[in-house]
Amino acid sequence: MPLGKGAILAGALSALFAACSTPTSRPGPAASFALALERGDFTLLQESCAAGERAACTRRGELLLNQGDPRGALPEFEKGCGHGDPRACLQAGEVLFYQGARPAALRHFAVSCRAGLRRGCFLEARVALLAGESRRAKVILHANCAGRHGESCLWLGKLNERAGDAAGASRYYESACEKGVISACSELARRRLLGSPDADVEALFQHDCRSGLALSCRSNRVQQKLQSDAKLYERLRADCRRDSFPEDCYELGLAERLRDPDLAVSRASFEVACRKAHGPSCWELACSDFSQDEFASYAKLAAKACQLGTLEACAHLGSQPVLLPPGESQELLVKACRGGEGSACLALGDREFAAGRLGVAREQFGRACELDDHRGCVRQGRALIKEGRREQAALVLGISCGSEHAESCLELGLLYKDGLDKGEVKNFLKKGCDRRSKESCYWLSRVAMEWRLDPPENPAVMRAAYREFCDQGIAAACMSLARAFIEAQRSPEAISAYEAGCAVGDGEACRRAGKSREACDLGDIEGCRALRATGGRR
Repeated sequence: MPLGKGAILAGALSALFAACSTPTSRPGPAASFALALERGDFTLLQESCAAGERAACTRRGELLLNQGDPRGALPEFEKGCGHGDPRACLQAGEVLFYQGARPAALRHFAVSCRAGLRRGCFLEARVALLAGESRRAKVILHANCAGRHGESCLWLGKLNERAGDAAGASRYYESACEKGVISACSELARRRLLGSPDADVEALFQHDCRSGLALSCRSNRVQQKLQSDAKLYERLRADCRRDSFPEDCYELGLAERLRDPDLAVSRASFEVACRKAHGPSCWELACSDFSQDEFASYAKLAAKACQLGTLEACAHLGSQPVLLPPGESQELLVKACRGGEGSACLALGDREFAAGRLGVAREQFGRACELDDHRGCVRQGRALIKEGRREQAALVLGISCGSEHAESCLELGLLYKDGLDKGEVKNFLKKGCDRRSKESCYWLSRVAMEWRLDPPENPAVMRAAYREFCDQGIAAACMSLARAFIEAQRSPEAISAYEAGCAVGDGEACRRAGKSREACDLGDIEGCRALRATGGRR
């Protein structure tokens, strides 16, 4: 769970900051927390938590969790939750959920959901489904999906598919895919494959594969084999029954998954191969258990797959510190990254970034990028831009955009927006938009209006476009909408737009909406300074 821009720097830096600048009078708990974030003072953070500052307790819990100590993190999250921080309730619920304490987890998720956290509502629905409360779960998921939460749309698609409503399932999968849930794009591709295979099916699989979903890479290869050899499926079934090579049962399981979403159908094939020490098959079983919230079974199967050399399993298991003894998750990530698993390098980079070690984080992101995980390219590019190394950032992002990764095209367009030929910027953003990046579509619309590359600028048209994208959860669009209202001297509507941006996690939007506490919680340093100046009163 990343700490964002307000990451806490421990050790010598903490002591140095404390020694160099000690206030003449002790600040209140909220001001202490703002000061702790601004200075990176771990000791002051502890004091702020003890004094009752809710977000300080949450940050301490996040730090302990990233260090592989969920038992130590849980009391801190409980403190923050008790002080009224919904994020702390959410994270306490997640720890309890992984540990199997579902009733307690459900209570925490419900609290965070009532406070407006979409993920809290989603997890409340997931636990309600496990408890047999399907009506309650569906009501929550419907509201959440309407509120732009992609994973909720994905699960509604699954529930509709189980109920035999194919058309409803496709609608929800498409909605989730548009919201950036890559596994939903795979489900959509599978459904289209069962209907009338076309070029769009392969495009959806390739989109997910480039986004780091390895299952889509494998599914796409099996799909191509099945299309080129009509008798392949029956041959795989016969070979698997003859108990010959585990790879036959493994490919049969993938083919069965493409044909039927019921995991029980493909599970039998994967189990045969896993018993024969076939790592990828054990990993598929682990993924099935993880999606069904069977975490103990998942951890066991993922560990077996990892021992058998499936680095993807090592990376995923290493990213679940709640399920592992302290320190073990880091060891698994290092092993997988060194072995060439880009997602592990990405996870290591995120941890280093959260701890404030930006240089080391950039190196890990670069390693992920070299291993064709394009998410690493984007993070490396952002880190280089932050360091002022724009030319190197452009090179990294340009290679990734050339491989048709939407987010890289978006970052490249934004990098050059103030200097490059306007037609080229539009070209980069159009590439991202064509590859299902809603944010790229927003920026493409914005530069077209601002640069008058399309019909002449019209303030009402611009505001309508910004509102449309703001309603889709794009914080930058909400900020643009607010500025457009300010230019039109419509301040109340501008504040509403800032509040909408704040609701989707933009710290600057919270600050401009007058919500310094929320801005500071989201790592906005100016928000922390404003909070400190008011003694934590807003």
